[in-house]
Amino acid sequence: MLSKEDLGLAQENDRLRRENRILKEERETLKKATVFFASQKPGGLSSSTARQCIENARQCSENEREGKSTNLHFPLDMCIMS
Repeated sequence: MLSKEDLGLAQENDRLRRENRILKEERETLKKATVFFASQKPGGLSSSTARQCIENARQCSENEREGKSTNLHFPLDMCIMS
């Protein structure tokens, strides 16, 4: 039997886990959208820049799934401003 405090903490934990999962899914979607829309701009991305954006997004996602801490950040500015 859980006390009211323990029950409240368990519910808060569940809520935070759901929120964290949703935020991770949204971040993944935004990474993919960034690559897509960057490739749609007038003149498009060079193929090597597009490949690098996709690879960096893939590496970030892989590190997140494995729970690895990394200094690799999705290069939003490079993918859009190229």
